[in-house]
Amino acid sequence: MKKRFIIGLIILMLSGCVQRVSDECGPYAESMASTETTIGDGCGVKASLINIDMIAPRLIGENHNIRTSTVSKPVWLDKAVIYEVNVRQYSKEGTFEAVRKDLSRIKDMGVTILWLMPIHPISEVNRKGTLGSYYSISDYYGVNPEFGTMEDFDNLVRTARNLGLKVILDLVINHTGWDHPWIQSHPEYYVQENGQIIHPKGTDWDDVAQLNFSNPDLVDELVAMTTYWVKQHNIDGYRADVAGLVPVEVWDKIHEGLLKVNPDVFMLAEDHSVTNWFDVFHANYGGWPLMKVFKSVANGNDNDQLFFEYLNASHRMYPQGNFSMIFTTNHDENSWNGLPKELYKDHLTLFNALTFLLPGLPLIYNGQESSLEKQLLFFEKDEIEWNDYDLMPMYEQLISLKKANAALFTTNQVHSTVWIEDENASVLTFLRQTSSHENKVFVIANLSKSEQTARVHLSELYRGHYRSWKENDRVFFPELFDITLQPLELKVFTFPTIP
Repeated sequence: MKKRFIIGLIILMLSGCVQRVSDECGPYAESMASTETTIGDGCGVKASLINIDMIAPRLIGENHNIRTSTVSKPVWLDKAVIYEVNVRQYSKEGTFEAVRKDLSRIKDMGVTILWLMPIHPISEVNRKGTLGSYYSISDYYGVNPEFGTMEDFDNLVRTARNLGLKVILDLVINHTGWDHPWIQSHPEYYVQENGQIIHPKGTDWDDVAQLNFSNPDLVDELVAMTTYWVKQHNIDGYRADVAGLVPVEVWDKIHEGLLKVNPDVFMLAEDHSVTNWFDVFHANYGGWPLMKVFKSVANGNDNDQLFFEYLNASHRMYPQGNFSMIFTTNHDENSWNGLPKELYKDHLTLFNALTFLLPGLPLIYNGQESSLEKQLLFFEKDEIEWNDYDLMPMYEQLISLKKANAALFTTNQVHSTVWIEDENASVLTFLRQTSSHENKVFVIANLSKSEQTARVHLSELYRGHYRSWKENDRVFFPELFDITLQPLELKVFTFPTIP
């Protein structure tokens, strides 16, 4: 008798669940006519006995206490996309002028920030290779004569500004080259052991000399130098090389000087360990931990939990107003660690797209838009083979999508990502949103190389009509639906549905 009662109770519960889905879907039945697509079977799928707390969408960082940084927040950062230029390898000429002539193409792709790798003269003492490392600088106030003249540089900056591009320089202040004038005139500016200037400890960077940040006169020199380029040559900020090796106090003084010249100066730190400097730096290298996730997935660990852990860890790092720079490659990764197609294999196209959909500032390294297929030598001439710019349309579409949706804005890092349950670890499902929920971007990606079906659960806030990104079709998402994706397929939907 007891068994019959329990069985009856379970049947009644199941009936109630199915009826609830049907009833909630009912009012939409007339609106889901032939003019639109409904994901699933037209009215969701049959309900199952699942813990609602486990399947409800979760706002990443919902319980994190987030402060607001005092870093400047210029409006142009909202739609920022950064493009890294390796002047030496950019063209056969390897000059500022060659880069300048190509700026219109870069701008048309949708890029907003031009990052120039070090432009200064390269030391000859202890030089690596024939041409040396860009990061072994002999004169902070000069330009590398191989690249052209100061007039050529200024012309490049002027053209970029006329096109609406911002220009930032690579700032290398942890060390100088061995024939920098300070070696002779101010040896006290350098770290010494037994009376001898040393190269940075724990590295093989024997072509550079370690600066001594405990010397206040050196810090004053660095403040003067960094403000010089902003004031005299109209640059918009810096990408700080190995920023974590330079004390935060030094960055505070440099930033204080820069703000007097340009209150909206942009600062990017090559680091992902320091967290107490986000009133100085707008962004850091969030791309490093994301690359680890990409590599793991590409090597067969197609588990969306890796992204969930990454998003939560990333969210804890940033105050309101700061963000991560994310990428699939850059100059170091290209030259030393391998080509994207080797690192990510068949996943490359998907991962390139995710750098524009996940929170952060997307980076394009010169040549990526033309499927750069070689590791560029670091100390020799080794120009990019531009081929036919086959990936430019992809980048144009992704940048256009990012700029058209405030949910994807670079500055929308904190409390902007909702984790969506889909009952399939091989499918990554998340939603980006503005704080007002006026704009949402719904992303569903198959991380595996086989067809996958996901069962997606949406709370009331996220149900309704969206527009598919590429197809431009109007679609309806109910509370519960199944969706099938082809291997490595990416689906993106936007709200509101206005084209």
